[in-house]
Amino acid sequence: MKINLPLNPSPSSFRPANDPETAHLIQETKLRENESVRQEIYERYMPFFILSGVSFVILSFVWILYNILSYRRKQKKIRKLERINRRLEDQRLLRMYQEVSIDE
Repeated sequence: MKINLPLNPSPSSFRPANDPETAHLIQETKLRENESVRQEIYERYMPFFILSGVSFVILSFVWILYNILSYRRKQKKIRKLERINRRLEDQRLLRMYQEVSIDE
């Protein structure tokens, strides 16, 4: 499936045709050649593009899932620390309240 493109096309291939029929036939021939070359390129590289696209989509979902789980873990840790800090603050305030003398 090797694509052979001429590196140095002959100058005769660039000569304009005098006859409109010949010019049309030359143009159609070039179009068919370009189409076949394009088809060969698609056949050769399309699996790579499909594989890379599917990999990108899968990895994107994995990345989003990882970020969601990481965010939830951080939020859970923050809530736990807030709960502990609230409990310590309540104990501190209760101790201060108990230290206050009732004497007037």
